[in-house]
Amino acid sequence: MSEGEMYFTIPGRYFKRSILKRTQLMDAGFVETALSEYGLGIPLTPVQRILLGMVDASRNHPERIFQSNDEVTHELLKNLLGYGTDTQRLWLPPDARVKIKDSDLSIEFKSPITLMLCIAGRRSGKTTIASILMSILARGILKDPDFLDGVPILDDSLISLINVACDTHQAQILFQMLIRNLHMLRLLPKKSFPKT
Repeated sequence: MSEGEMYFTIPGRYFKRSILKRTQLMDAGFVETALSEYGLGIPLTPVQRILLGMVDASRNHPERIFQSNDEVTHELLKNLLGYGTDTQRLWLPPDARVKIKDSDLSIEFKSPITLMLCIAGRRSGKTTIASILMSILARGILKDPDFLDGVPILDDSLISLINVACDTHQAQILFQMLIRNLHMLRLLPKKSFPKT
């Protein structure tokens, strides 16, 4: 194990977790922010890493290219995209281009991903993904003056984060996860507990 990495398990799987310093967190990508102990400290499955990595690449990287960085991710992504199987499980925006060269797979996005539709079974991590995306986008709005095309958020402005779910209970779970994440990212005062 190298410095700056930590491994842990979740029923039968090993995950690598980056350990970032608090000062590195603002420049970290979505996956690193989710995994870091100074970020959200949330373990992610390989599919969750791929989804967050693609959204991050489409929004924040100058070249807007998502690249599979290890063999497991590469094979999983090929499977999700339907290469070598009969079933495609991941659909990309129409302007995205997939490039496969030898053992290298990359996806180039011409525009940011603005909509993600996850159709998956119960307890598959959809709410976790939603809470991470909402938290990181909230961090961008609150911390980065250029996030909204250079338009500043005025002091005492009301900022609304809207989440929609099939029922009240699920919406409350997402809201509670979002509030926890905003506390972890130090965007809310410690004793502040917003209500729905």
